[in-house]
Amino acid sequence: KLMLLLFMFLLFVTNTSFAAENKSIIPGRSIGNIPLTIQPDEIVTQLGHPDSVESSGDLLTVGFKQSGLMFVYTKPANLLFIITFNPAYKDFFNLGVDSSTKAVLERYGKEYKLIEQGQLVTFLYLEKGIGFTFDKGKVLSVWVFPGKEKTIDT
Repeated sequence: KLMLLLFMFLLFVTNTSFAAENKSIIPGRSIGNIPLTIQPDEIVTQLGHPDSVESSGDLLTVGFKQSGLMFVYTKPANLLFIITFNPAYKDFFNLGVDSSTKAVLERYGKEYKLIEQGQLVTFLYLEKGIGFTFDKGKVLSVWVFPGKEKTIDT
């Protein structure tokens, strides 16, 4: 009987979704299980209700504190980019929030669009569809957006 219960428990565990959440950053495509093609209503289905929703001019910004994700849309529903502040999300090179400026430059190179806002510096790799905002030499946030064919205006 004990073996049968153990077998049933193992069967239950293996058929139940305990898989780790996808925390990969794919430049130009996705962050985790969230593709750049996602619509605002689909985000709510995946992440629940947002902690913040801001509308300014033609932009709609939707933020989720628990997952550390922010989505920026043009109205009505064209996703410009996804930003993560969560150090759990990493790209293929294991780069993400808290990575050094040096590590990003070594992997992505020195051909980027530079944006400076006070002490914050952002490198946008328009060809690759990824950007990094730095504060004091460390990545503060990672941006994912469509590659060069659909650039974002900054």
